[in-house]
Amino acid sequence: MHLQLTRLTGIQISQIKTAQACYAWPASTLHPWKLAAHVMRDNIKKGVNLQTKTQATSVVHSGEDQHKWVVKTERGDIKCSEVVHATNAYSSALEPSLRGLITPCPHICNKVIPPKADAGFEGFKGSYGVLLPQDALITINPRFNGGGGVLFGGSNPGQDEFMEWLEKNPHRYIDDGLTGF
Repeated sequence: MHLQLTRLTGIQISQIKTAQACYAWPASTLHPWKLAAHVMRDNIKKGVNLQTKTQATSVVHSGEDQHKWVVKTERGDIKCSEVVHATNAYSSALEPSLRGLITPCPHICNKVIPPKADAGFEGFKGSYGVLLPQDALITINPRFNGGGGVLFGGSNPGQDEFMEWLEKNPHRYIDDGLTGF
């Protein structure tokens, strides 16, 4: 499949007057939680034991069989033949060979529920990225289910100032307490 990107002016789709370009694509938006829930729903029907809020602390080769792995957790060890790492920027905590290759960098993501009057807005019909001054790139991902929220993420023109603020407030560098939707 060939993916064709369309370069548009800032106002045509994004309605952002300072946009230098807007890249929209005719593709669906991935909902990671929905994908994981679908896969797990099928696996649970087959007898898989789902453990939530269980932190993996390490992944090591099994001493008995080098083709097996042991995932260590606070609830006990899990032996398996395959491990899929889906850990985001903190991957090196479980896979040390990734240290220095993948580094956490805080960004801000906002969920906005647009007014009902804007439900037909053309810009909410697909996902796209908007290039702004100072090399900022924001992504806009409408969620058409569960209230019609729109996720705004990526880097922003204030990213440098945000990183300077984090240097002065290192206790906020990793702040998962701000999640909640």
